[in-house]
Amino acid sequence: MQNRDNFWEKGSITAVNVGDEVAIKKFGSGRCTPHRPD
Repeated sequence: MQNRDNFWEKGSITAVNVGDEVAIKKFGSGRCTPHRPD
């Protein structure tokens, strides 16, 4: 997905799905994480 980088860079609180929500809670918003290689 092209917008995924922007999603992490902006530190959006809105999670695309439960997986992203958990990742944000674990790694903190605004930090690009390799948990999902799209």
